[in-house]
Amino acid sequence: MRPRRTILLADDAQLFRDLGSLFLARSGEVTTARDGAEALALATRERPAVVVADLLMPRLDGAELCRRIKRDPELSATPVILVVSGDDPEHRARAVRAG
Repeated sequence: MRPRRTILLADDAQLFRDLGSLFLARSGEVTTARDGAEALALATRERPAVVVADLLMPRLDGAELCRRIKRDPELSATPVILVVSGDDPEHRARAVRAG
């Protein structure tokens, strides 16, 4: 039996962590974080298969989380999906620039 892959979900809203966990649980074991700083610590320790993060979070936002993951030699190959709400083109541009 193959081990289930770990998905790290970071969002400051409990509702979105709960809903995202239910949805993503079909694809792997979900670990959650309340902000980017907690997510970075978990990513360093857990080495998730993928990180799904809200762009706008306190302490360390999703864009900076993505940049730090991509700069870390141990994590740089980890795919990061940034969730952007609304139609703000600057938010989308920040997500793309983050890597």
